[in-house]
Amino acid sequence: MAIKNTRLTVEERVMGRVYGMYFLRRFVSPHSFMGLVGVVGLATISLSVSLAHVIKNMPLSDISAFTTFVSAAVLNTQHSVQIALALLTVSLFFYSVTAIRSLLFPKPAVA
Repeated sequence: MAIKNTRLTVEERVMGRVYGMYFLRRFVSPHSFMGLVGVVGLATISLSVSLAHVIKNMPLSDISAFTTFVSAAVLNTQHSVQIALALLTVSLFFYSVTAIRSLLFPKPAVA
């Protein structure tokens, strides 16, 4: 009888590890990781910069003034904000490529 209890314990431990690896693999997927990178970048920017003032001062009528404003705003800010902006840009680029790829090459439906 003791062998059966030990076997169940071993089976439970093995299956617990299998379930743990399954959920860990889901959590550490590229989509989850890039989502986390984007959220961290957006949170850092929103905590470090007054976005309302940036949008208020942004020139929208002239494209050259807009690009000059954006480049000056990015280059003359703190390094942490520049890194956060780079992380947010990489995350948005990843999701854009993923969306375009899924539109152009949809996965076949599984029956």
